[in-house]
Amino acid sequence: MAVDKNKITAAAQKYTARGQFEKAIAEYRKLVKEDPNDIRTWLKMGDLYTRMGARKEATDTYLRVA
Repeated sequence: MAVDKNKITAAAQKYTARGQFEKAIAEYRKLVKEDPNDIRTWLKMGDLYTRMGARKEATDTYLRVA
């Protein structure tokens, strides 16, 4: 079953705007599960981890992109 990338991205952006970073990351995880090579989504997740103060997760995510 293909995911609707636009719908998931919109939901993630809505959660981000509300400050619900964990929910936004959960939405982005759906996208990277479907396409693990989606670098932009991985970077967005790393940024959200940084905003949450989760340094280890942010570092792990950025290293995966690198």
